[in-house]
Amino acid sequence: MALIHCSFGSDSLGMTTDIHVILPEVDVKEGEKDVRFPTLYLLHGASDNYSNWIRFTSVERYAAQHGIAVVMPEAGLSFYNNMPMGYNCYDYVAKELLAFTRAMFPLSDKREETFIAGLSMGGYGTMRIALNNPEVFSAAGTFSGAVDLTSMSSTSVGFMDEAQTQFMMERAFGVKDSGSLKGTDADPIHLLEGFRECRECMPRLYQSCGTEDFLYAQNQAFKTAAEKAGLPVHYEEWKGDHNWPFWDVSIQRFFDWLKSEEGIDDGMDSM
Repeated sequence: MALIHCSFGSDSLGMTTDIHVILPEVDVKEGEKDVRFPTLYLLHGASDNYSNWIRFTSVERYAAQHGIAVVMPEAGLSFYNNMPMGYNCYDYVAKELLAFTRAMFPLSDKREETFIAGLSMGGYGTMRIALNNPEVFSAAGTFSGAVDLTSMSSTSVGFMDEAQTQFMMERAFGVKDSGSLKGTDADPIHLLEGFRECRECMPRLYQSCGTEDFLYAQNQAFKTAAEKAGLPVHYEEWKGDHNWPFWDVSIQRFFDWLKSEEGIDDGMDSM
């Protein structure tokens, strides 16, 4: 595997930003066509940055086993939203990042080979981006995700108390009460409703959450909403908390699920 640290100027963010990219190894013989790898865009959580997945999990090893490239962007405390007084992180991750990385690296642009996943805040960003862009992503995974954002303002989020969480919501979305986001395109549970009449249009969804996680109730709400809408979500839970040991297992299980569900062919999609 190749691990690349790339720093580049983002038009959406209006500044230089960083990404980590994992690329599978390939033996390219002379005269052989270039390969384009299936790609996972992997999002960090609220207390993290683009480096944490590399630092605290074996994601590189798991990606190597399945021949999948992984792109890990930086998004700060944005909740992957176009912040009213900050950076346009939704546009960056959902649009510009894909265009830039596909131009710079040997990544597939096929829907069936483009995936997105994330933990906590990144799990929220994953579901919002995937469900708003089902023509781009064929599969999405949320691990301990903040997937019922409408209840977020009244939640103590690990390292933040309730007041700090409310401040984070106001900074990211411009609202003190996250309940006001209910029924908007920033509400993943609401976005599920749009696929009632077209289940096959929806990306395949994977969801995991530890039974001791403070976001467990949010994950149950998302799972229940999907079930009521008759939408398939591959849900897994086991004893675990909001921490890296749980997410290391989650990303490994997500890769295994991708392989079985999508029929990925070892990352070798010749142009």
